[in-house]
Amino acid sequence: MMKILVSEDGPFLKYGFTEALQNYGVDVRHTELYKSINEGSMLPFIEEIKEYKPDLFLNPGTTIKKNFNKVIFSLNKLNVPYIYWAIDDPIEFFTYSIENGKNAALLLTPAVECIPFYKKLGINVSFVPFACNKRYHYKGKYNPKYDYDIIFIGNNYKYDQRTKGIYKILNPLIERNYNIKVFGCNWFEEGYPYVLPDEKFYGGYCYYNEVPDACATAKIVLGIHSVTNSKTMMSMRTFEVLGCQGFYLSQYTKALEYNFTNGVHLVWSNDAETTLRLVDTYLKDAESRDKIAKLGQKRCYDNYNYDNMVDHFVKELYKYKVVR
Repeated sequence: MMKILVSEDGPFLKYGFTEALQNYGVDVRHTELYKSINEGSMLPFIEEIKEYKPDLFLNPGTTIKKNFNKVIFSLNKLNVPYIYWAIDDPIEFFTYSIENGKNAALLLTPAVECIPFYKKLGINVSFVPFACNKRYHYKGKYNPKYDYDIIFIGNNYKYDQRTKGIYKILNPLIERNYNIKVFGCNWFEEGYPYVLPDEKFYGGYCYYNEVPDACATAKIVLGIHSVTNSKTMMSMRTFEVLGCQGFYLSQYTKALEYNFTNGVHLVWSNDAETTLRLVDTYLKDAESRDKIAKLGQKRCYDNYNYDNMVDHFVKELYKYKVVR
């Protein structure tokens, strides 16, 4: 049985990609090794590898911020291939992805546009986009915590396109005092391009296992994205909401247009006026919301589910002779 050691234990992994790996038959061990690595202590990392004896070490995103050279030195010494999932492509392409990719046996990216650049650098690369997991993303039950006309689930970030999305999607509804709640972190922090104007719009934190219930309870779930010009890279929340049969009203992105049909699987807006019109229209039309939500879920289940991604990933491991 293949064994994969993972640098972190984030819920997007445990309920998504790596859970699908486990369902496939792979032994996966989630850790919080990134913490000790960032603190400069490599001993827990080395001891974990010696005890678990993994076939691969998988590191997604940007949680390992320090001592990366020591990670690679240790992996090479212990003969464990390094796999990097560049979940923040293309935004962190130059800051994280290239360095990680040059040291990886295989790099995974959700942004198809980055692939030619990786290949030009001699990096083994495979396309692994975000998806849903049918065992965790399904229609939930009523939860009074999320009983609002409109909700947004996500943290506040400083990415330019995300800020633009806030002003196109979220802020117009807050300015007009709709029945809306925002769930996530950093919504009142100084130094961010946008701060919620009033605590009455803040709902606290939405735990990952509550997302199905949130989508089943709120009439409209909003979508905001950090990347808008990729054919494939979009917020992973897209697949979670659609997989949970939520009615998804999102900021327009090229990836949404490339992978979904507006008004069939979801609805999108590229300006405040359209957002207000769509919200007013669909709040009064439960039948259309339900129909679109069901078709969106079917689209994800059929075409964007992690079971399919895992099958492709495992084949790529053998293709690039990462495992034998």
